[in-house]
Amino acid sequence: MSPKIVSRLTSKLFLDTRYQFWSLQVAGWTGLAFLVYFSLTATSRPTDIAYVLHPGVQSIIGIFVSWPLRYIFHHTWDMPAAGRLILNAIAVLFAAFVWTVLRLASFVWMTHEDKNFLPEFGGWYFPSILVFFGWATLYHGIKYFLLQQEEHEELLRL
Repeated sequence: MSPKIVSRLTSKLFLDTRYQFWSLQVAGWTGLAFLVYFSLTATSRPTDIAYVLHPGVQSIIGIFVSWPLRYIFHHTWDMPAAGRLILNAIAVLFAAFVWTVLRLASFVWMTHEDKNFLPEFGGWYFPSILVFFGWATLYHGIKYFLLQQEEHEELLRL
């Protein structure tokens, strides 16, 4: 790669928040797919293609389900802390619910298991809540870090 291309990519990564968001989205959900594959699929069904592909499919679904959270968090950013916390928690719980339903439906569709998964819904929903609260925590942590960096630069300019 030429130095100009590397410089352009580096400046985008450090200056363009949209690029940062999508880079972290893809990296995070890809990492989750590998984690799920190596912790669950590789030990139970390492050769069944439907089970091998499902962690990737559920991560792709996760990208689309988590994307609206960015806009919700952005619009609640200037609210008082209690209201922001409540609205963001509701959004996270709802996103986790939607992701659980979609990944469970995709699992049943891909594996052709005709088992009743309703009793196991909580076992799918609880990890989803953890994933999305982790996602929200990282989002807010990065946002606060960037805000702190801006304030620091402003103080240095003064």
